Amino acid sequence: MRASDFPFELARIQPQWNGNRGTLVDMEFISLLTGEEDRFGSRSVRLWEAGVLDSAEKTRVHVARYEKNSLLGCHPTKLWQLFMVIAGSGWVTGEDGVRRPISSGEVVLWHPGEEHESGSDTGMSVLLLASTTDPHQTSK
Repeated sequence: MRASDFPFELARIQPQWNGNRGTLVDMEFISLLTGEEDRFGSRSVRLWEAGVLDSAEKTRVHVARYEKNSLLGCHPTKLWQLFMVIAGSGWVTGEDGVRRPISSGEVVLWHPGEEHESGSDTGMSVLLLASTTDPHQTSK
């Protein structure tokens, strides 16, 4: 089951006053249901869908937790996909299937249709951003 198969669950808290600034605090805590990725021979990778932007440019944001000895099996990406390790370390492959090490703060960009795979021997947390927008064509 994939994280995108689940709806968002909202839990609204009561408004509270911030005593330091005298302003009303009105925030919402949301629970993002999660699912372990089981396609492509994957194992021990849990995904949370953190956001979908509905616009002419389709953009999706996921957070993934790779446990020890995890694998997100080889598959093609449908969109441009940015893969940023925010904690821990692991490895990634591209079309050539060669495993390359990746660690916290490092980023990989896969092109639409590119076969790729990722995993970790020790565990890592990853931010995934997928979009129809070619990052090479964005204005500066």
